[in-house]
Parts: sequence; structure tokens; C-alpha cells
Amino acid sequence: AFSYFQVNEVPKCYISSRWSKNIKRKHTYIKTSHDVNHFDECKNIFRGLHSHFFNVAQEFVSDIEEASILHSSMDDSLIKLYEYCASKLQSIVPSRQISNASESQ
Repeated sequence: AFSYFQVNEVPKCYISSRWSKNIKRKHTYIKTSHDVNHFDECKNIFRGLHSHFFNVAQEFVSDIEEASILHSSMDDSLIKLYEYCASKLQSIVPSRQISNASESQ
């Protein structure tokens, strides 16, 4: 847009100080709000599962039937994980309700 008017440089009085590249950084380190140790642990677990699945798939899956067997077993595992998470959640919710009831008394 400025090249149409043959403007190569905008005077500094028209540039806000917060838009300038010459800023002083007061905070260079940003603290994270998540648990780094738990995040690293989850990442390591995921990497282990990923490499295990990759090794199984690479070694055994060479045709459609073997791939369907693996898909079927993954679907079964998914159902088991949903059931596990649901039972885990059910065990947490009543204990929270009990603690909330005792706090309100």
C-alpha cells in the first residue's frame, strides 16, 4: 500500500512503541501450568506403546486378513479401556460426593 505512494519509511512518530521491534523483554521464561513430570511420564508411555504397535504391525501385518485381526484386537482393547475409564470415574464420583456432603454439614 505504501509502495503506491512511494513511501519507503514510515516516520517514527506514527509507530506505536508496542509495535516497535526495539522492545525490552522483561520476562524471558514462561512457567508452564502443567505437571512436567507427569507429562514426561505420559509421553514415555505413549512412545513405548507406539513402538510396540509399530513392531507388531511391521512383523505380522502383510495382508488384509492380518490387518483385520489387528484392527479387531484394537477395537476390543478400546472397549476395555472405555469400560476401565468409566469404572474409574464411578469410583471417583461417589467419594467426591461423600466428601462434599461431609463438608456441607
